Amino acid sequence: MKAVKRINKIIERIDAERVNRTGDIYLNRVKETFITFDDIVTIPRIPVKELPYDSAAGIMEDISGIIPEFLRNHVLLEKRQPPSEVHSIHLVQRIQGKILDFYHIFRIHLQFGGDTSAIVRQGTSDLYPSFITNRVYYTSRLVPGKKEGDSGSTVDSLKLKDRLDTESDQHFHTFAIFDDVETGSLTRQLLASVPDDIFSVSTALYPFVVFDYFTACMNILNPTQAAIHQAVDIFEPLFFVVAGGFVPPATLAPGHDLGEVFSGRLEMKEDRVGVTPEFTAQLRDYFSGLHVERDDELALKGWWRFVFEG
Repeated sequence: MKAVKRINKIIERIDAERVNRTGDIYLNRVKETFITFDDIVTIPRIPVKELPYDSAAGIMEDISGIIPEFLRNHVLLEKRQPPSEVHSIHLVQRIQGKILDFYHIFRIHLQFGGDTSAIVRQGTSDLYPSFITNRVYYTSRLVPGKKEGDSGSTVDSLKLKDRLDTESDQHFHTFAIFDDVETGSLTRQLLASVPDDIFSVSTALYPFVVFDYFTACMNILNPTQAAIHQAVDIFEPLFFVVAGGFVPPATLAPGHDLGEVFSGRLEMKEDRVGVTPEFTAQLRDYFSGLHVERDDELALKGWWRFVFEG
């Protein structure tokens, strides 16, 4: 497919010395993350059915010079995951860990923000309007996978749960967990395994660890290559802790002694994995580098601004 190859070529051509030309990162009232920039990008009319890759290639040409550090070393995830996000560009990078491999998923969302003054060309029943913007909405997730998993063209996550049991009218009903099902309770279950005070931002506002891709994932707000690799170093041992509420950790790493592989970070507590005081301090230090702020102007917009320290 020519458009797919074109998108991957655009990413391959990103010079190693190029840096982002961006401003601050924000969270809006519906918990969407976006980054601002001084340039103006025109988003063409996108079919309501789905974003075609020839249109995506043109958009990638424009934004590759704005957020090159977020795109570097990724490839297009041609088969969208989750498949429900048909108006997004899905990119993936595979990173090796000590026991697991990880996929960094970077999804660029091209939805219209609602500012009618930004419309360049009106939409139709089949096409969304074309508009200009100075921001990119995105999702940046670190997803654990098996060492023998797919090479990177798909996301072969290390699943913790793929069925959801609910109780109704004194009967249990089992449903497959689809991508658009509310997973907030599963995220809270993951977070219950870690000390509350390691996070500098309320997990109700922005959880760093979330349930997605049928597993425990980690959000990376500023996904440069250095930040992605640092996140893998922190999240790999933490994954075995938060996953313990779903499956026995030993089943996730057969043939490995977690306490030995992550010496000084993890300790076995009967059939569960816990964090050592040293690793708790490392986690607290890692997450303390991010805060949120909100002045009156941001409150009127329903936004929070992320502040990076260090």
